[in-house]
Amino acid sequence: MSILPDKATSDEELSIELEDVVLDLPIFGRNAKNLRSVLLNPFFRKTDHAVGDSPIVRALDGINMSLKHGDRVGLVGHNGAGKSSLLRLLAGIYWPTSGIYRKRGTTRCLFGLGRGVEPEASGFENIEILSQLFGYPRSAIKDITEDVAEFCELGDALARPVRTYSEGMRLRLCFGVVTAWPSDILLIDEVIGVSDRSFKEKANQRMKDFTRQSGILVLASHDEQILSGFCHECLRLDHGKIISRTPIEDEVDQEGEAAQEGDAE
Repeated sequence: MSILPDKATSDEELSIELEDVVLDLPIFGRNAKNLRSVLLNPFFRKTDHAVGDSPIVRALDGINMSLKHGDRVGLVGHNGAGKSSLLRLLAGIYWPTSGIYRKRGTTRCLFGLGRGVEPEASGFENIEILSQLFGYPRSAIKDITEDVAEFCELGDALARPVRTYSEGMRLRLCFGVVTAWPSDILLIDEVIGVSDRSFKEKANQRMKDFTRQSGILVLASHDEQILSGFCHECLRLDHGKIISRTPIEDEVDQEGEAAQEGDAE
């Protein structure tokens, strides 16, 4: 296994490369809730390996992928196909069991929003805390705070502890901070939904602006409209393997035809 650290790069050098990457996930005990659903998923298979008495699930199997600046890739496939596992490997949350993973460029993840939030701290304080967590330049914190405050429209609530916020208010705050500064590589596990209709259009436009500034986009979604709006091509996964890489138009047409056949039946 070889993992190369990030380094500052130009747009021309920005890249992601995976060569024969395998990811095995051990399942530790009955309380491993984040992975227990994987074991129950019939699309995953247990390997012959184990860690102690814990079974191993092969989440990714022989992944080969190369992305460069300007690539906008959607990950598609059934639940349990390996989309989220691939995103988390690209994010550095998981390390490959074997194979080579090279990544050049800074990375931002839009999944698990809310991690790092301090409930007892105010909204303003959390903007600074999260900005530092995401590695934003300290010199830009003031501008970022003003931008997020204007975007999330929480007004005087930003001076109150976040524990007093509703779920929707917390989502606005976290979404505003995570999209406040561009990143070389953007990883998204389903586009974040905003329930407030009056705010949804504003959030969608911010999302479009944010992804446009990113050098590489990898997005997992079941929504054809989202995939068409953000991606140029699709990687289809099945049983932890990449089985096709096609233009987004071909993937959407294929899904549409499949849906029509299903309706006809």
